[in-house]
Amino acid sequence: MTIRILFSVIFNIFVISKYAECILLEKESPKSTYGAYITLDAPTFKMLVESSDAIADKTLLISYILSNEDDKVIAITLPRGWGKTINLNMISCFVGIQATAEGYEVPLYNTWSYRFFVKGELYDKKGNLQKFKKRPLISNEKNITSKYLAQYPVIRLDLSEEFPSLNYAGFYEAFIKCIQKAFQEHQYVVARLRRIIDDPNILDIKKESAQKTLTQFVKFSSGDERNETELLSSIVFLSRTLKRQFNKFVFLFIDEYTWPVTNVYLSDYFDEPDEQRITNFYFQFMRITLEKNIYLYRCLLSGVFAIKEKLFTRIPTFNVMDNRTMAYYGFNKTDLDDFFVAFKVPEEKRAQAEQWYLGYTIIDRQEFQSDQKYIDKLKNDIKLGFDLSSLLLYNPYSIVNFLNVFNIRNYWLDSQKFPMFHRSFHYIEMRLVFETLSFSNRAFMQYNDLAFTLQDMRTWRKVMNFDDSWNITDSIDSILAVFVSTGYLTMGEHGKQSVRIPNSEIFSTVLNELEMYYCTTLRYDMQLVPDLINNTAYTLTRFIEEDENVTVGHLVQDFTSVFEEFDQFKYERRMDESENEELMRGKQRALHGIAFMTMLCAKIMFEFKVRPEVSGNGNNYVFYRTIYGAVFEIGSNYRLTNDVIEAKEKNDTEFFEIQKNVKRVKIVRIRVNDTGAVDIYVKKIK
Repeated sequence: MTIRILFSVIFNIFVISKYAECILLEKESPKSTYGAYITLDAPTFKMLVESSDAIADKTLLISYILSNEDDKVIAITLPRGWGKTINLNMISCFVGIQATAEGYEVPLYNTWSYRFFVKGELYDKKGNLQKFKKRPLISNEKNITSKYLAQYPVIRLDLSEEFPSLNYAGFYEAFIKCIQKAFQEHQYVVARLRRIIDDPNILDIKKESAQKTLTQFVKFSSGDERNETELLSSIVFLSRTLKRQFNKFVFLFIDEYTWPVTNVYLSDYFDEPDEQRITNFYFQFMRITLEKNIYLYRCLLSGVFAIKEKLFTRIPTFNVMDNRTMAYYGFNKTDLDDFFVAFKVPEEKRAQAEQWYLGYTIIDRQEFQSDQKYIDKLKNDIKLGFDLSSLLLYNPYSIVNFLNVFNIRNYWLDSQKFPMFHRSFHYIEMRLVFETLSFSNRAFMQYNDLAFTLQDMRTWRKVMNFDDSWNITDSIDSILAVFVSTGYLTMGEHGKQSVRIPNSEIFSTVLNELEMYYCTTLRYDMQLVPDLINNTAYTLTRFIEEDENVTVGHLVQDFTSVFEEFDQFKYERRMDESENEELMRGKQRALHGIAFMTMLCAKIMFEFKVRPEVSGNGNNYVFYRTIYGAVFEIGSNYRLTNDVIEAKEKNDTEFFEIQKNVKRVKIVRIRVNDTGAVDIYVKKIK
């Protein structure tokens, strides 16, 4: 569709300095001579490395996490598709002891972990040795490799995609399957316990203990254990079993750690008793697993949402607003340049990918500009050597998909299942926010962190259920924080107090949602929109450039063939020399159609600047063009354009950055008047 092709011109391409310590890991012998290949949706880090020709080296995340020994439990919350699962699995591969099927520990120098992380090599399925051109960066961290590499028993608990259930019974069955999978990774325990039971030299009391442990282990690994008390302490039981086998404390990795609860509030299926029962069970399980587990050495949690309830308030959490961890997840300019060379991406495709997928901010610009301690800590934390103020990231999921086919598509968005974002457009307050973001790409948010209470999550359900009786105004900040957590928005120029649309991939979807809304409520023909854009752009050009043959009537006439709501307009043109005004009246429902479509044309075709303001009577949007001195205002009063008129009369050339050589200002006002009709008002100021 023509309109979507035009969206990309709105976003600038930012130049990003290089990471001091970030490289591309390439195999010496790739599978294809036509360019490298990277596996999509690999379930584990090991499979990603073995099946791909090149990967971005993020292994220094291992050092960053393990060096922080002050916190026993750490949580990382990022959007889906940003590498949480792979990086979590990477760290578990690094620290995890490898055991044979008989339960014997594999010597360090024979482990997959040692070959890859230290020597930069591995064996493929056919037994052929594959070497990388460079060793992983973590191989230089001798203190970390000597202390942690393949040294600890590891438990992996995956809570993702397992809870599509409709009630507590369904939740309980899904939870049992998650526990079952965690136990099945340690089947070697069975062989070791049976050796103890069968050994005639071992005391009967130890054999009885081993038999009891074996019986319980088999029940968990087969999914036959259904007792709630036993399930609540299942990970503690597994931790104790592994501690006894290897005589070392356990590392625990939980993926999508809050999904069992957030899933309840992001659906409209659960009734209140089931909601409460699930929440209570989950909090009790996590409390026992994390706080009552004396066999636990370290725990790393990952998920999309952080919960601001109970024990989670005491867990340090890093998210998309925290630069210390984000630097190890999304792709930066160095990653992308190396990928483009390895994958032999054509030059024209590179520019398209950069423009479409770049834009996630991980630096709080407000703090960066004002706090030297913040800058020093930032450099120390993530060991970067570049201009931090310009750091933006690319969406890694979309980039990886693009590299294999060289086609620009909304890969990340098409893979998401987050109906709350789409349903939020049902509310006029949220549409106004997204319209502001569409035009100015700036909205303010009073929400200092990205952790959510249960009350916040109950708000999500109201959004999901289209609750028209509910006043959404007080919850807008919380909802915007949800969209930042899920990757639909990112930090704005005012740091954590503002948000913006990150890139063209998201921007195209926002405009598509608004377009669908107008299609439904204003009843216009979608097939005519491309012609509408072109015709309006042409008319705007002549209108702004002072073509006396073009009036506001011509400007609005372009809409009449598309919007049924525009079928009746009364047009007046008063060319009195003292006034030089035009006025057109129409229906109130046409206001958003005019505002959205006209200003979209102005934004795209003429790069209008936008200044959103909130007055006592509602939202006002002022669009101004510095070259021509044209000013558009949409809103409920004329306060801002009156300021423009006053500034022009006082010859205040700095107001709205209007250039000194501008001889006249043309004002276009679009508003709902006191009678409920729409006024389109044009005034020229000589």
